[in-house]
Amino acid sequence: MRGKMIVVLGGVILVLLFLGTQRTLADDDGSVIVVSQDGNGDFDGKDEKPILAAIKKVGKQGGTIQIGPGEYLIRRGLRLPSGTTIRGTKQTVLKLASPVIVTEAAKHGQDFIVVGDTSELAADTRIEIYPPAGMKTFPGSDERTCTVEIREIEQGKLILSRHVPPHGIPEKSRVGYTSNMFFVLGSKKNILLENLVLDGGRKKDISMPGHCQRCALLAHGIWSYKEGPTAPPIENVQVVDCHIRNCYGRAVAMYSVVRGKVAGCLIEDIDDDGIDLDHFCYHCEVTGNTVRRSHTGVTINDGSYCTIKDNRFENCTVGVSMWWWHHCPQENLNVENLIQNNVISSPTRAGISLGKKCVRNKIIGNVVEGKINVAESDNLLEGNTSQ
Repeated sequence: MRGKMIVVLGGVILVLLFLGTQRTLADDDGSVIVVSQDGNGDFDGKDEKPILAAIKKVGKQGGTIQIGPGEYLIRRGLRLPSGTTIRGTKQTVLKLASPVIVTEAAKHGQDFIVVGDTSELAADTRIEIYPPAGMKTFPGSDERTCTVEIREIEQGKLILSRHVPPHGIPEKSRVGYTSNMFFVLGSKKNILLENLVLDGGRKKDISMPGHCQRCALLAHGIWSYKEGPTAPPIENVQVVDCHIRNCYGRAVAMYSVVRGKVAGCLIEDIDDDGIDLDHFCYHCEVTGNTVRRSHTGVTINDGSYCTIKDNRFENCTVGVSMWWWHHCPQENLNVENLIQNNVISSPTRAGISLGKKCVRNKIIGNVVEGKINVAESDNLLEGNTSQ
């Protein structure tokens, strides 16, 4: 319930707005914006629309967005400006809409497709259609995907904005949104995601492309393989005390980020890397997390001066992986990273793996089930024990 409190200080009358227990005094200068499902927020709803409206309101100056309890279904990705904090509660769940399967072949010329479930899809959104699992292209075509807008939704049908293309849409084709939940681009800085449950919408019986799609967070600076960073990097992006699950892409992926941080998170059931410090990430920290059932716990791919410490990696293909991408000619990649005091259990390949041209790194005090594979001799291994 909205209300106001009148306080007299030295003859000056202050009017303080409050909103239940969710409001703080920071609301008085507009720095906290509340998104809720109970009608008492600055913006209310059960999908991404109120969150997008809150992001637009904080604008370039940044601010804090407090998201109340409930599940918010995300169909359009949330692009974050500098200085933005997104904070939730233990009952705040942001979920990417799950993919669905085409149940009847669609012929060229018709303007609809029939799918098994329309409950998480919406009109006026763009979807990507992929061939059935195991097929790289649509039959009789070189096309790997088909992008189309949903105009309307009827019972079991998606009415499309244009006709089905000549190759048709076979039965068992896969339909879904390509968005990452959160996206940071360019040279943004000072962004925090805190105390959120982020669900990637993954269904075990439907395979979908991942990598740089369908991530919980993709922070992507501006760079090229040949030239390295071509603009100032993203700076100080933090993911703290979040539960991230069921992603087709990475849970957290950072490219050309300095002083990024992932701390105190539970990450589980990820088809790709749990945490990825990718090309030209420097001085990033991954501390105090638990990563379960992911392709790798942490990947460092051409990143340097990063710290991977006090984490648990369980049932991943590799606990910590570091490797060099051969298209990058720069010096001082994959150097001086610290991998310390981590516990790695039940990897299916190696506990820790450092590839060629990964040098001057320290692997200290880890408890590792499985092998520690190090391609180059110029790395320090000290005090590691077998589980």
